[in-house]
Amino acid sequence: MKSLFLNQAIENINTINWMNNHERTEEECNMDVFFVKEFFKRLSLFLDFLSVESKYPYIDPVKLINKESKIDYDKVFELCPNLITAPNGVNQALCVNHVIWSSLANEGDPIAIQFNDLFKTLIDLFNGGGSWRTHHGMLDISDKFLCFLSDWKEYKTIELH
Repeated sequence: MKSLFLNQAIENINTINWMNNHERTEEECNMDVFFVKEFFKRLSLFLDFLSVESKYPYIDPVKLINKESKIDYDKVFELCPNLITAPNGVNQALCVNHVIWSSLANEGDPIAIQFNDLFKTLIDLFNGGGSWRTHHGMLDISDKFLCFLSDWKEYKTIELH
């Protein structure tokens, strides 16, 4: 199978400018919140499909479907060297999960193919200069959206104002 999913994931991660720390406009912040809420929605659909619960929005989808990828965590850092400059380990882990999940889709796994865009909106968030930070159990998106990580499911359907 052609490496479309994996190549696109690597390219998207390698184009993230992690040093893009300009003052965010209200419109950019609203878009960042939209991206995160869309991720929550996709994550919820994925977990519902598997009949699995998750208290927090951090999952390893490959483990949840009891598979192993040919690419591991260290290999992703070789393929995506700019991950070293990500502002925190959570952003790194989300990107690593995206690449590994994409590699599993390349390998032909039907669930990975069906949910291949699981992390896409987070990559869009990072590519647009947005941020995902956590502190004491709180999620902070671009200094605009704050919620308890354990309440993530409540925010998947809230509309922006």
